[in-house]
Amino acid sequence: MLKTLQRWLSPQRAARATASTNAWLDVAEWAVHKGYTFKRTREGDGFVIDANFSGKPWRLEWGPSQRAYINSHELRFRMELQLPSSLQMLVLNRPLLKQLENESFERYTEVNQTQVDVSTSEEMRWVAMFAQSDLAGQRALKPHFAALSSPPSHVEAWLKGDLAAALLLVSASVLPVEVPMVLMSLRGRAYMRTALPEPNVATLDAMSKVFATACTEALRVSTSSIDATATSPSIAAYELAPVTSAWQSELGGEK
Repeated sequence: MLKTLQRWLSPQRAARATASTNAWLDVAEWAVHKGYTFKRTREGDGFVIDANFSGKPWRLEWGPSQRAYINSHELRFRMELQLPSSLQMLVLNRPLLKQLENESFERYTEVNQTQVDVSTSEEMRWVAMFAQSDLAGQRALKPHFAALSSPPSHVEAWLKGDLAAALLLVSASVLPVEVPMVLMSLRGRAYMRTALPEPNVATLDAMSKVFATACTEALRVSTSSIDATATSPSIAAYELAPVTSAWQSELGGEK
């Protein structure tokens, strides 16, 4: 019985793997064209795209969601920027902000709840702890996105440059307002994630540009607090070359 089941399962798994590979051919071709490295995950339920910028690893992942507020699969980005640890900024779309506010209120007002639960995601903790910017200088952005940091001036500076325009552009094309999206800086790195049930080149390309802009602007904010005359290089202007080692090795396997 076991051998029969194994013989039945193997072709099924092979068929699923072939189907996934065929479905992602356009993504793999896009990655190669950009000079990125495309790899399927070991489980076959997603893929990883690696690159580097100025010696710093940059990663795009598509796979099963790692957050409760995203069903099915998600698109994730992360990059080591060596930002100051005090630079903790969060931008998210307004429907997700409302959802996290409701969940955090319920969680933190439970009986005997005397401190922030460290088992929750940074996004939820920050919504409960950080001040929200009034986005007075970003009226076009305000109906779609919210921004938080401590102090609010940090995230306001992040959005002051090209990032606000990049977010507005992507929200008008591949990112409807009801789709959960988070962009943040934490522990010196930049992160972005959004719901994406099925990968497609248009979304990957558009979100990659947003992430590149976010990283460039985060560097600008970090250097401006040290040297107001310093300028940061534009990540989007550089050709991203494949890295020689996996992101997990360089970042300790953090999700």
